[in-house]
Amino acid sequence: MSQSNNERFAIAVQHLTEGLALWDADGKLVLWNSHYHEMSESAAAELTPGLSYEDWMRIQIRHGVIPEAMGREEEWVVGILENFKDPEAIPEIMRNGRWRQIRWQKLPDGSTLSFVVDIHDMKMSEEQLQHSQRLKAVGQLTGGIAHDFNNLLAAQIGYVELLESRVEHDETALRYVEAIKKAVDRGASLTHRLLSFSRQQALSPETMDVNGLVRELEEMFRRTLGETIDLTLDLSPGVCPAVIDSHKFEDALLNLAINARDAMPIGGTLKIETTNIVLDEAYTDHQEEVAPGNYVEIKVSDNGIGMPPEVIRLAIEPFFTTKEIGAGSGLGLSMVYGFAKQSNGHLTIDSEPDRGTTVRLYVPQSAEEEKPENVKNGEAAPAPGSGHILVVEDDPAVRKVTLEILHKQGFEATEAVNGEEALALLKGKKKFDLLFTDVILPGGMNGFEIAQEAILIQPNLKILYTTGYADNAIPDSGQSDLSIIQKPFTRNDLLAQIRNILAD
Repeated sequence: MSQSNNERFAIAVQHLTEGLALWDADGKLVLWNSHYHEMSESAAAELTPGLSYEDWMRIQIRHGVIPEAMGREEEWVVGILENFKDPEAIPEIMRNGRWRQIRWQKLPDGSTLSFVVDIHDMKMSEEQLQHSQRLKAVGQLTGGIAHDFNNLLAAQIGYVELLESRVEHDETALRYVEAIKKAVDRGASLTHRLLSFSRQQALSPETMDVNGLVRELEEMFRRTLGETIDLTLDLSPGVCPAVIDSHKFEDALLNLAINARDAMPIGGTLKIETTNIVLDEAYTDHQEEVAPGNYVEIKVSDNGIGMPPEVIRLAIEPFFTTKEIGAGSGLGLSMVYGFAKQSNGHLTIDSEPDRGTTVRLYVPQSAEEEKPENVKNGEAAPAPGSGHILVVEDDPAVRKVTLEILHKQGFEATEAVNGEEALALLKGKKKFDLLFTDVILPGGMNGFEIAQEAILIQPNLKILYTTGYADNAIPDSGQSDLSIIQKPFTRNDLLAQIRNILAD
């Protein structure tokens, strides 16, 4: 026998993706569909025809289905009944942590349709967008502040190193100089963390062996964690090489280890695991700024005090900390988050109070073989130099100290404040061996544009960039194998970079 239209309609109502219930003109329950039953959770068993809407609200409160009503039951019921009479959609968060929306529609005969809709994904997307916009705004602010501070620190470290050479036989003065250098180092560390969060730090991504980097850090981890914390490494042997800046990766991992240590004040267990993982579109569609693809997952887990959901939501924001005043800057997780995003990776945090925390850092896999070794510059005294260097820097203190360092080392150095001055000098009679230019400059030309014009004028010119932060234009500058030194730089680092470039 074929189905009647009424039967078809009844089946369709039962299979709506929304929960639907019909209440008569007296507010008594007439019928409901399967989704309304499912979304009523533990109270569903008490759904019966003739049940009043007010009683139904109280039943849900008694079963704890609606946490926000707990402790203010009467106020909440009155509010809901007002909405039942004068329909207005309201959102609710359920006991299982998911969001739903209730709305009502009056029918001509005085009865009411009650709809319950799962809006959890939409709510999470809205919160994620707002969070992303807030982090972007804070990142722009912190990046600008860090850039200005790095110019100040660059001048300070330059002059204090020049002073050091003048007082090398005065032990008291040398102690003062060393104290100043340590203070500058702490300031530089703080600004680097700000730049990391704002995704404006200068990265040098290379194909690296993640397992090898973790193993190299093991001894440092054990010293940092102390005797009361048991460290376990579980590194999958088949982990692919990843495209990362090895130094910034080590900083990020060390920050995660320190956070875990602080979450286990009386001791515990810290486990670091690595594995290959594929993040597919089904996952990345619901995540912020994550592309589907092949990644290396570095999982850092502790069994410490953990975090409630409201703390997790704020954990990556700069300067947010649950530690006592003076015990932390609140930039550790912010830095790790910024490094992950700037490396085209991803970061997740899972935690529960008294059950520990797991942070997963995802970095993109590389199809290339990893580098055989990571060569670091030594701290030997720089050799005397020769050659003519054009220094383009708008900050007068940084420009002056750079010129003095170069002159004392035997280089001929000429200064320019902006692109117009630099190009005028390049078009003159003088020949330059190296252009040392800041990336961000006044006058309408940035360092990359100056370099492009400079090479047309003097084709054999070598280029070295410097920056208080790495502007987003760096990857799109049209130049390969960029040489860049981050402010604040030390005298030895600057001279080593120049020596290497001129020797090529």
